[in-house]
This record gives sequence, C-alpha cells and structure tokens, in this order.
Amino acid sequence: MSFLIDDVETVALRIRDRFRSANPHLQHVSCEMSRAFDSKRERRPGSSQLRSLKWSDPAQQSYTPGSTRVRIAGEVIVRAEILLESFRRHGVTHVIGVPDNGSRALFELLWHVDDIKVVLVTREGEAFGLATGLLVGGTVPLVLIQNTGLLEAGDAFRDTPFNMHVPLVMLVGYRGYGGHREGPGRVDSAATFLEPTLKAWQIPYTISGDDDIAQHLDDAFEKAAVSSLPAAVVLRAHTE
Repeated sequence: MSFLIDDVETVALRIRDRFRSANPHLQHVSCEMSRAFDSKRERRPGSSQLRSLKWSDPAQQSYTPGSTRVRIAGEVIVRAEILLESFRRHGVTHVIGVPDNGSRALFELLWHVDDIKVVLVTREGEAFGLATGLLVGGTVPLVLIQNTGLLEAGDAFRDTPFNMHVPLVMLVGYRGYGGHREGPGRVDSAATFLEPTLKAWQIPYTISGDDDIAQHLDDAFEKAAVSSLPAAVVLRAHTE
C-alpha cells in the first residue's frame, strides 16, 4: 500500500509545482498549499523517500457550531444540532455516506459524539450495501449523501435495500436546487435529475430546507417502517 501513497504524493507535488509556474501572481496561495502538504507527510527513517500521508483525526479537533464555513447571501441553512437530535430520537446508530459542502457541518458534529458512529465510504453505492447489512444486523443506520451520489448508487440501491425490503432512511442533499427553481441561468443537471429519479425508483420523499427538518425525518422513518422500504428526506439547505 505504501507505494500507492508514494505515487499519490509524487503527483501532488507535481500539481503544486505546475500551479506555481502557471500562477505566479498567486504565489502566496501556492505557498500555503505547500505548507499544508508538507505538514501532512513524513519521511522513512534513514531514507529520503516519502512514506505516507498523515491526516489528522477530525474527532480530535474542536467543534464550534456555525464556524465551519462562510455563509453565502441568500442560501438556506439548517442547524446540524437539530439533525443530531432527530437522529438520536430515532435511535440512529450509524451515519454512512460521503461528506459534501452541504453536509460538512453535520459530519463535523457527528465526529464529536460517542453514540453515533460515522462510516465514510469511497463511493455512494457502498453506503447502501453497508446500511442494509447493519439494518439486518439489528442496528439503525442512516445514509447521508448528495443527489449526485444517489445517482451514482442506483444499482446498489436497487439490489440491496429496495430488493431486500429494508426500511432505510436517507438524507439526500439537493445540490443545484436554487438554480433549478429560480429563473433562467445555468441549471445543474444533478438537480433536474433528482426528483424524477426518486419517483422512478419508487422512493417516497419530502423536501425540507429549514428547522422543520425534524418533522420530515419523523415522517420518513414512519414511511420506511410501514412499507419496509427505503424513504428519503431531500435537504435543500446547507448544514451549519
């Protein structure tokens, strides 16, 4: 495995050098990139070759609500603490997914609690297989992904929670919602594909973008339990 890490580091160094040469007016940025990169690697004892990336554990870092990102004027915000309270009320034991800009604050908050385990996957399709297995094993997982990830995970969704009739609840980020709903301009196809896809895949869903998210999650858990099939809440907001 170490040789793969070495290759990754070599590529990263080349990207940094190309950035420097192509953007001389942004040298201060490239210097920050360099310092950040150098701080995350170490060298083998007695060798000049790079060894491995040393990523910090998010659970060891402090968390301050609302401090994780810059708010954009006009965007919709939902507080991560409200989502956490709802997860606990329904006995969620695992949150499985891939962080994105919208869910970042929620993932950061979850890293700092002891009663819910965060399981990160490399591709969203893996989340559905893992969640199905956890449900069958008697725990209560929740899948947390963006709409682009749901589209990527179609066959895994069909073959595991849907075909196996598993009452899995999903929280799906609605990337591109604003441009999709508000007049002319660039439209993100991830937004235009989402709701037709949910309907085609027979996934009952509601759209939430405010502190009423708790009620929407209550409804999703009830629908999933009654039908023994997946249900979704589509989140058209960023967490903070």
